[in-house]
Amino acid sequence: MPSYDSFMCPNCEHHFRVIWPDPMPSHHDPCSKIKMKCPDCGEVTELYDFLIDKILQAPEPGIPSVEVLSISERRGTGPLMGW
Repeated sequence: MPSYDSFMCPNCEHHFRVIWPDPMPSHHDPCSKIKMKCPDCGEVTELYDFLIDKILQAPEPGIPSVEVLSISERRGTGPLMGW
């Protein structure tokens, strides 16, 4: 079963379907920071890939989409993250 990604803007709290670049960059990792711009309020948010909600059913057709602006490389060897 396919999965879909959902993003909630922390500023206006609207929900969006995430549209990933195709093909995905080779440096993509669950710890990559993903930058997205809310189409409603315009706020740019950067969060880790693993914090984006995975949903098992397709979002309703009326839910707007948000495109990924950039995907960072996994960085650092922070002791708190166990890297």
